[in-house]
Amino acid sequence: MILDDVANRWGAFEKAVWIYAQIGANRGNAQEAFDFLEAQVPQIHDATAKAPLKTIESRPAVLDLWKAVMSEERLLVELDAVLAMSERVGFGPTDNSQTFMRAYALRGDIDAAVQLGLETDFVQPISMFRNWRFLFAEQAMAEVAADPRVQVELIRLEQEEEQARIDLREYLANRM
Repeated sequence: MILDDVANRWGAFEKAVWIYAQIGANRGNAQEAFDFLEAQVPQIHDATAKAPLKTIESRPAVLDLWKAVMSEERLLVELDAVLAMSERVGFGPTDNSQTFMRAYALRGDIDAAVQLGLETDFVQPISMFRNWRFLFAEQAMAEVAADPRVQVELIRLEQEEEQARIDLREYLANRM
């Protein structure tokens, strides 16, 4: 999808970038993934640069790579630019909570990330927080995921997800 430069309908391109970035970060190939994405998606690693909308939308998907590859100083500049852009277009912390949570975690403000999650994503029904496993698998979110308050919520999400599976199986079995 990245090589094909697909449109970002329903977040398809952004999701492909996110998955590619996570695979690179988690397998110890962060620099290689960083370089590949820079070649395929120019300006994805420069949040201060003008870029096509899908590039701007995809920048939050590469935060783990940024942490692994960039200097701390540059990382902070890029994070500030991503958050400022989000707020400029009307998406503040409660509207774009996962990006802000990840940015807070990367800045080392774990409590702010935890609080934001508890006030936004964890109060949503499981159907609205479908990507929670991806989010908390990110290296950037490890300390957030380890927080006891978040651990309680992650267990609850697992239970709700399992109950949704059971309900769906029963529903489908009764329709056949």
